[in-house]
Amino acid sequence: MKNGELLKWGEGKLSGLRVDGYDIEAEVLLRYVLRMDKISNFQFPISKEVEKKYKNLIFKRCRGVPLAYLTNHKKFCGLDFYVNERVLIPRPETERLVEVVLEIIVPSCQLSTVNCQLLDMGTGSGCIITSIIKGIENFKCFKGKECFKNFKFVATDISADALKVAKINAKRHGVLDKIKFIQSDLFEKLPVVSCQLLVANLPYVEEFWQDPSIQFEPKQALYAGQDGLDVYRRFFQQVWNYTKQGSVILIEIDLRQVKPLKKIIGKRKIEVLQDRFQKPRVLKITV
Repeated sequence: MKNGELLKWGEGKLSGLRVDGYDIEAEVLLRYVLRMDKISNFQFPISKEVEKKYKNLIFKRCRGVPLAYLTNHKKFCGLDFYVNERVLIPRPETERLVEVVLEIIVPSCQLSTVNCQLLDMGTGSGCIITSIIKGIENFKCFKGKECFKNFKFVATDISADALKVAKINAKRHGVLDKIKFIQSDLFEKLPVVSCQLLVANLPYVEEFWQDPSIQFEPKQALYAGQDGLDVYRRFFQQVWNYTKQGSVILIEIDLRQVKPLKKIIGKRKIEVLQDRFQKPRVLKITV
């Protein structure tokens, strides 16, 4: 069989998924098994081994396994991240958290004078904290290691498996030495220190929500009780011990949770920020 014929077969199978871009996904999987960045010739023969591997991936995709888990790759903030079933797949909506952090850290481009402890709670794949550090490096005023001398980056997760993935990604992007990773259930294993910035992308899905698109992702990283707020209730019972006046807390939320979260947080300055799809996605709390 030629690679073009195999691709047509894959497209035919995936067309029943009723998702946009099934033809693109079919080609992505073919490039993955062929270990090619681009296919320009669709007339060359392929081995039985490659054919078998490709068909197995197509069948898994037809069962709903996310493309990112099949290829172990997902783009986030323009960077390529390793992902597997131990972590949530990074979403484009979450990129807003990174953007807001960078807007706070470098308003005047005086990086070497910034004194900041940043905590990424529920780091998962590590995509948020890694993207933040790479974002700092991309600023025009970045002057190498001296810019990080007053920064402390901490990433936590309740899952040891998730932290392994986060470390893989930090190493891949050259920032492993800049991040302290801690396995912890919220603040349980953290020393009591004041953080200038706290970023939290914690579980916030209602336990009754059973969308097929998330059935293969780790439940511990998704579900948080009947209203999806069990974890954030615990978070806001503890977080004030780790902040000081002027600290900023950024959390990812769902539209329906804005009002109950405001009640939980109390009388503090709260801003609701939209994601790239113009939906409320981030709560910014200034202490």
